[in-house]
Amino acid sequence: MAGAAGPGMDEDRRAAAEAGARIAAALDRLVAGAAGGVRPPASARLPRADSLPPARDAPFAESLPPPDAPTGAAPVFAAPFRPDPAALAPSAAPAPSAATAPLGLAVSGGSDSVALLLAAADWAAGRGRTLRVATVDHRLRAASRTEAEGVAALCARLCLPHDILTWEHDGAPRGNLAEQAREARRDLLSGWARARGLCAIALGHTLDDQAETVLMRLARGAGADGLSGMAETVRHGGAAFLRPLLSERRETLRAICRSQAADWVEDPSNADLARHRPRARAALAALAPLGVDAAGLARSADLLRGQRAALEAAAA
Repeated sequence: MAGAAGPGMDEDRRAAAEAGARIAAALDRLVAGAAGGVRPPASARLPRADSLPPARDAPFAESLPPPDAPTGAAPVFAAPFRPDPAALAPSAAPAPSAATAPLGLAVSGGSDSVALLLAAADWAAGRGRTLRVATVDHRLRAASRTEAEGVAALCARLCLPHDILTWEHDGAPRGNLAEQAREARRDLLSGWARARGLCAIALGHTLDDQAETVLMRLARGAGADGLSGMAETVRHGGAAFLRPLLSERRETLRAICRSQAADWVEDPSNADLARHRPRARAALAALAPLGVDAAGLARSADLLRGQRAALEAAAA
């Protein structure tokens, strides 16, 4: 567990305020663009999900002060989340409105997603919007459930509803574990979005994540599509997934957490150099003296993505 306290609290507050304004603007733009809402796909699987009551002794509970006044947000779920199967079946009913339907947040407990949660809570309070939060428990590490409960406790303090979505599998899946976990996470979150009637789901991918993705794809010999990196909006299983943090650096997001005395979880796999992404992160640090850095790679991805969009528009 990473601590919330640190030097330069005034600097953290300034950085957090500036980042919060940028994230709010990104959320305004991306949520407005998700006007199609979440629609049930032709076939949908019912995810298993559990909701926890507020956990008084969970990891985040001691570090985050209680709110000064009621926010008017929806109460935390105190009963198990059991989606109505009818909500997951194909339907001709209108999609949830981006202007009124709740926005979902996928929060793992890491610093990036915790910062997203805190910034989105401010954004929603200032616009009269409703948020719902989910944490996917992949059951791949012994601490995963405790970490999910920590997010539940943080959401309880923020008066936000929270659900835990559990990936059901028999032991460690074989093959490409990262890809299987990613697909399971998308399936669980898109099913949750349909069941809860969400307009979209916001993810915590950052500028650093974008640069690492581009570098990994470059190593695989990717073309323009791959080197365009992650898009701000993608759809999976009928759900719109938004990435409002793609312009934010990881350290800036940690300033948001520290400024609000919110702890975060350090995933030990992020330091495992047997995995591709930690190796890409280490390579970026080694390339920085040559002028090849995260900001430059992310900027190149933005340019390529813009050029692709222009070419597609011209060909349409």
